[in-house]
Amino acid sequence: TPRRLSGSECAGAIKTRAVLCTRRSDGPQPHLVNIEFRRNTSIQKLQVYVDYKLDESYTPSRIAVRAGTNHHDLTQVSVVELNEPEGWVDIDTWDKQGRAVKGFLFQVVVRANHQNGKDTHLRQIKIFSPRLLGDSSAPSVPFQTAEYLSMLRI
Repeated sequence: TPRRLSGSECAGAIKTRAVLCTRRSDGPQPHLVNIEFRRNTSIQKLQVYVDYKLDESYTPSRIAVRAGTNHHDLTQVSVVELNEPEGWVDIDTWDKQGRAVKGFLFQVVVRANHQNGKDTHLRQIKIFSPRLLGDSSAPSVPFQTAEYLSMLRI
């Protein structure tokens, strides 16, 4: 079974893939994670790593994603309900026309936790952007399907 890592073991882990480290948020809900870009960026999907067995009441049960150009014009693009999740949870961010949502600011909103918990734990967040098929900077790989190329990198 996985064990929880101490604060010193998790120091600087925000940019690592250490899912045993948590990003904690205390205080009243909703809990917010702001993701800012320097240019208008298309995002087609986010993935959030949560683990009910390790975190119990700290595990989100409802997550929303907002997008916009700044904090004053954010609009909700997706909401997911989670039932005792373990692992990566996909959150699609397509607009009504089926295109990836664009913005300078994306906000992950934890609206509720399991067992009415107040504080929350997020172990990782991954961001996926559409891949441009004509991108010459792409590494040479044998997989050339549109689905694979769309998830290759931001």
